[in-house]
Amino acid sequence: MVALNRTRSRESMQARGNGSLNFIIAALRIRRGLLSFGWLGLRIMFLVVPLHASGQSATVKKNPFAGTDKFPEFRDFSALSGSTYGVDSDGFTSLSGPTAFSTPIAHVLGRGQFRIGGGATSFSSSPAVNQTDSDGTFFATYGHTIGRVNAAVSIMVLSQDLNFALNGQVQYVPSRSSRWVASAGVQDWRGHGGSSGDQVAGDNRTSTSVFGVVTYRADTPRAPVYLSAGIGFRRFSNGFGSISYQVAKPVRVWVEHDGFGVNEGILLTWRQRDSHRSPEFNALIGLVKGRYFTIGGGLGF
Repeated sequence: MVALNRTRSRESMQARGNGSLNFIIAALRIRRGLLSFGWLGLRIMFLVVPLHASGQSATVKKNPFAGTDKFPEFRDFSALSGSTYGVDSDGFTSLSGPTAFSTPIAHVLGRGQFRIGGGATSFSSSPAVNQTDSDGTFFATYGHTIGRVNAAVSIMVLSQDLNFALNGQVQYVPSRSSRWVASAGVQDWRGHGGSSGDQVAGDNRTSTSVFGVVTYRADTPRAPVYLSAGIGFRRFSNGFGSISYQVAKPVRVWVEHDGFGVNEGILLTWRQRDSHRSPEFNALIGLVKGRYFTIGGGLGF
């Protein structure tokens, strides 16, 4: 009996040790993946995305999103889960799952999947892809699943001076019959992304913004309608909400209120084959505050 108890004790300690080791390995994979895709993104960024250069006063004066505690760097692509792509409640990218633009949704990327993406928001209703008439963002995201928890981390590059922000979000995976999903996260946990815009009063205040969000699935005969709402601190202190719907297999429409105004757009998605692991390409066209033309896209695998 004593020998049996000792054997069970050793097995229990080994199981706990394996669990801790798996968690450490997952964390290292997240870090390595972000670094790899971050450097890849930087190469793409300077060729494609017109990020503004810090300190350019002409750009600051023209930027319609600049202002004390207006968070201009976080008013286009959020780099949070669902920004330029859809996610289901299990953490897989999805053709019908909820999507948004600058606001969080509760569904969090997981299952060892990567996303890279970005785009540019014009300072007018006309398309613009340059440093003086638009603002660009590039991001890379990695999602991992540990038990029944999806966790995603992302890096978003905000300027050609390599000003960047780091984000994180976690979600408990509910049963598939559940219509409700909840998650919590933080945008720019370093707090250095800027809260007002270059050369604008208050820009040196922290931009770390913690939030909570819930998403509800309303089933329809064709495809679900997803409604998300949440609130938080700093960037998210005014509250936010979004609605998205798949109007055709490759097309989703979305509308959101980001706490400052209404944004809307169309998301196009293409997959090589109908599989969660198939490479996925996305393209987005939208209007920020119903006026400022936005284009973007991304790749996931």
